Amino acid sequence: MHLCRRFQEELHKEPNTLEALKHVLNTVATIRSEGMTMELKYSDLEERFRTRVMYAQPQELDQANEQLVHAQQVRLLWAALADEADDVDWRLEDTKKLFSETTRQQVSEFQEYTSQLWERFKTTGPGVPTIELNVGLELLHQFQVRTGFAAFVSDMLA
Repeated sequence: MHLCRRFQEELHKEPNTLEALKHVLNTVATIRSEGMTMELKYSDLEERFRTRVMYAQPQELDQANEQLVHAQQVRLLWAALADEADDVDWRLEDTKKLFSETTRQQVSEFQEYTSQLWERFKTTGPGVPTIELNVGLELLHQFQVRTGFAAFVSDMLA
Protein backbone atom coordinates (compact mmCIF):
# COMPACT_ATOMS: atom_id res chain seq x y z
CA MET A 1 0.00 0.00 0.00
CA HIS A 2 2.93 2.33 0.65
CA LEU A 3 4.16 1.62 -2.86
CA CYS A 4 0.76 2.53 -4.29
CA ARG A 5 0.73 5.81 -2.35
CA ARG A 6 4.24 6.68 -3.46
CA PHE A 7 3.39 5.97 -7.10
CA GLN A 8 0.21 8.00 -6.76
CA GLU A 9 2.14 10.99 -5.38
CA GLU A 10 4.65 10.75 -8.20
CA LEU A 11 1.87 10.59 -10.79
CA HIS A 12 0.38 13.85 -9.55
CA LYS A 13 3.56 15.92 -9.63
CA GLU A 14 3.19 18.80 -12.06
CA PRO A 15 5.53 18.32 -15.05
CA ASN A 16 6.79 21.91 -15.32
CA THR A 17 10.19 20.92 -16.64
CA LEU A 18 11.43 18.28 -19.02
CA GLU A 19 13.01 16.39 -16.12
CA ALA A 20 9.72 16.44 -14.19
CA LEU A 21 7.87 15.18 -17.27
CA LYS A 22 10.41 12.38 -17.71
CA HIS A 23 9.95 11.46 -14.05
CA VAL A 24 6.15 11.25 -14.34
CA LEU A 25 6.36 9.26 -17.57
CA ASN A 26 8.93 6.95 -15.98
CA THR A 27 6.48 6.38 -13.11
CA VAL A 28 3.74 5.49 -15.62
CA ALA A 29 6.10 3.06 -17.37
CA THR A 30 7.13 1.51 -14.05
CA ILE A 31 3.52 0.97 -13.03
CA ARG A 32 2.78 -0.68 -16.36
CA SER A 33 5.85 -2.90 -16.23
CA GLU A 34 5.24 -3.95 -12.62
CA GLY A 35 1.67 -5.09 -13.35
CA MET A 36 2.42 -8.81 -13.67
CA THR A 37 4.78 -8.84 -10.69
CA MET A 38 2.21 -7.08 -8.54
CA GLU A 39 -0.49 -9.50 -9.68
CA LEU A 40 1.65 -12.40 -8.52
CA LYS A 41 2.36 -10.67 -5.20
CA TYR A 42 -1.23 -9.81 -4.34
CA SER A 43 -2.48 -13.21 -5.51
CA ASP A 44 0.04 -14.86 -3.19
CA LEU A 45 -0.99 -12.53 -0.37
CA GLU A 46 -4.67 -13.31 -0.87
CA GLU A 47 -3.97 -17.04 -0.95
CA ARG A 48 -2.00 -16.85 2.30
CA PHE A 49 -4.80 -15.07 4.11
CA ARG A 50 -7.42 -17.36 2.56
CA THR A 51 -5.47 -20.34 3.88
CA ARG A 52 -5.22 -18.67 7.26
CA VAL A 53 -9.01 -18.26 7.34
CA MET A 54 -9.44 -21.94 6.46
CA TYR A 55 -7.28 -23.09 9.37
CA ALA A 56 -8.12 -20.36 11.90
CA GLN A 57 -9.32 -21.25 15.36
CA PRO A 58 -12.93 -20.16 16.02
CA GLN A 59 -11.79 -17.30 18.27
CA GLU A 60 -9.42 -16.02 15.51
CA LEU A 61 -11.86 -16.38 12.62
CA ASP A 62 -13.22 -12.80 12.67
CA GLN A 63 -9.73 -11.31 12.72
CA ALA A 64 -8.55 -13.64 9.94
CA ASN A 65 -11.55 -12.71 7.76
CA GLU A 66 -10.89 -9.02 8.34
CA GLN A 67 -7.25 -9.46 7.31
CA LEU A 68 -8.34 -11.34 4.20
CA VAL A 69 -10.60 -8.43 3.21
CA HIS A 70 -7.66 -6.02 3.66
CA ALA A 71 -5.42 -8.28 1.57
CA GLN A 72 -8.03 -8.36 -1.20
CA GLN A 73 -8.07 -4.56 -1.27
CA VAL A 74 -4.49 -4.55 -2.58
CA ARG A 75 -5.78 -5.92 -5.89
CA LEU A 76 -8.31 -3.08 -6.10
CA LEU A 77 -5.73 -0.45 -5.17
CA TRP A 78 -3.32 -1.66 -7.82
CA ALA A 79 -6.03 -1.76 -10.49
CA ALA A 80 -7.06 1.80 -9.59
CA LEU A 81 -3.42 2.90 -9.73
CA ALA A 82 -2.92 1.32 -13.16
CA ASP A 83 -6.06 3.08 -14.44
CA GLU A 84 -4.85 6.34 -12.95
CA ALA A 85 -1.45 5.92 -14.64
CA ASP A 86 -3.20 5.44 -17.99
CA ASP A 87 -5.30 8.57 -17.37
CA VAL A 88 -2.24 10.63 -16.47
CA ASP A 89 -0.42 9.39 -19.56
CA TRP A 90 -3.37 10.34 -21.73
CA ARG A 91 -3.76 13.79 -20.10
CA LEU A 92 -0.08 14.54 -20.68
CA GLU A 93 -0.29 14.14 -24.47
CA ASP A 94 -0.32 17.90 -25.13
CA THR A 95 2.52 18.45 -22.66
CA LYS A 96 4.54 15.67 -24.30
CA LYS A 97 4.01 17.25 -27.73
CA LEU A 98 5.07 20.66 -26.43
CA PHE A 99 8.25 19.31 -24.83
CA SER A 100 8.92 17.21 -27.91
CA GLU A 101 8.74 20.27 -30.15
CA THR A 102 10.96 22.24 -27.77
CA THR A 103 13.48 19.41 -27.72
CA ARG A 104 13.46 19.21 -31.54
CA GLN A 105 14.26 22.92 -31.71
CA GLN A 106 17.03 22.55 -29.14
CA VAL A 107 18.50 19.64 -31.10
CA SER A 108 18.40 21.73 -34.28
CA GLU A 109 20.20 24.60 -32.52
CA PHE A 110 22.72 22.14 -31.11
CA GLN A 111 23.40 20.71 -34.57
CA GLU A 112 23.99 24.24 -35.88
CA TYR A 113 26.34 24.99 -32.97
CA THR A 114 28.38 21.83 -33.51
CA SER A 115 28.55 22.44 -37.27
CA GLN A 116 29.87 25.94 -36.66
CA LEU A 117 32.32 24.61 -34.08
CA TRP A 118 33.61 22.02 -36.56
CA GLU A 119 34.02 24.63 -39.31
CA ARG A 120 35.92 26.95 -36.93
CA PHE A 121 38.10 24.02 -35.87
CA LYS A 122 38.95 23.19 -39.50
CA THR A 123 39.65 26.78 -40.52
CA THR A 124 41.19 28.36 -37.41
CA GLY A 125 41.93 25.40 -35.14
CA PRO A 126 45.21 24.08 -33.81
CA GLY A 127 45.74 21.85 -36.86
CA VAL A 128 46.03 24.71 -39.35
CA PRO A 129 49.61 24.76 -40.76
CA THR A 130 50.09 28.53 -40.25
CA ILE A 131 49.43 28.36 -36.48
CA GLU A 132 52.45 28.44 -34.17
CA LEU A 133 52.81 25.69 -31.59
CA ASN A 134 52.06 27.74 -28.45
CA VAL A 135 49.05 29.43 -30.13
CA GLY A 136 47.88 26.03 -31.39
CA LEU A 137 48.08 24.62 -27.86
CA GLU A 138 45.96 27.51 -26.55
CA LEU A 139 43.44 26.97 -29.36
CA LEU A 140 43.35 23.26 -28.54
CA HIS A 141 42.43 24.05 -24.92
CA GLN A 142 39.72 26.45 -26.09
CA PHE A 143 38.22 23.83 -28.40
CA GLN A 144 38.38 21.23 -25.64
CA VAL A 145 36.31 23.53 -23.42
CA ARG A 146 33.81 24.14 -26.23
CA THR A 147 33.49 20.43 -27.06
CA GLY A 148 33.10 19.68 -23.35
CA PHE A 149 30.23 22.14 -23.26
CA ALA A 150 28.78 20.56 -26.41
CA ALA A 151 28.99 17.11 -24.79
CA PHE A 152 27.18 18.46 -21.72
CA VAL A 153 24.40 19.93 -23.90
CA SER A 154 24.19 16.67 -25.81
CA ASP A 155 23.71 14.75 -22.55
CA MET A 156 21.00 17.18 -21.47
CA LEU A 157 19.14 16.67 -24.76
CA ALA A 158 19.28 12.89 -24.49
